[in-house]
Amino acid sequence: MKLGGRAASAAVLAGAAVLFLANLGGYDLWAPDEPYFGEGAREMVEDGRWIVPHVNGVVTTDKPPLFFWSIAVVSLPLGTVTAWTARLPSVLAALGTLVLTLRLGRRLGDAATGTLAAAVLATSYLFWDKARTAQIDALLCLLILVAISAFEAWRAGEVPGRAAGIAFWAAGGLAVLAKGPVGILLPLGIALVTLGVDRGLGRWRTFAPVAGPAAFLAVVGA
Repeated sequence: MKLGGRAASAAVLAGAAVLFLANLGGYDLWAPDEPYFGEGAREMVEDGRWIVPHVNGVVTTDKPPLFFWSIAVVSLPLGTVTAWTARLPSVLAALGTLVLTLRLGRRLGDAATGTLAAAVLATSYLFWDKARTAQIDALLCLLILVAISAFEAWRAGEVPGRAAGIAFWAAGGLAVLAKGPVGILLPLGIALVTLGVDRGLGRWRTFAPVAGPAAFLAVVGA
């Protein structure tokens, strides 16, 4: 099997899915974070109050709502939250991160680079652990990588500035709804530093300078 071939990429993703899903619901939610998110999502599903997260009937502002919503959405078919559905959004986010890693590795190197990068990431302990834990980290990682991938595609001339900029800022807005300001500050800092190193900060004005922030505000304020 060729390292840079489609079969190798598919094998990495299939192997990662097995690693992440194995015995996913075979043990209870672990304190402190998993029961917190699981209970908040369970109450959303059961009482229909989705706008503001609440745990044990008390409105909570400790964490933004996106991860609660993610768990609640995948739990709707069962009508309640289980250990499996509470962790499933992290699994899906981690697999999405691997897909983007494959693409980014190919863009910056070649197909073999992307496959190897995804394989190393999938088998790294901390990534594996967060991929099967009901915590925000895997979702935040995916959204930040979406933003960075949009920026890199524009930087490479593969995607028009307006489309890439809107995708960058929208992903940053979702990341803020997942974790707070770090969701936009991190990809924005990476983008600006990269353009600075490229001596191309002037290009920023072609990166949806108005429509992008407007998309960000629309997502965060929705």
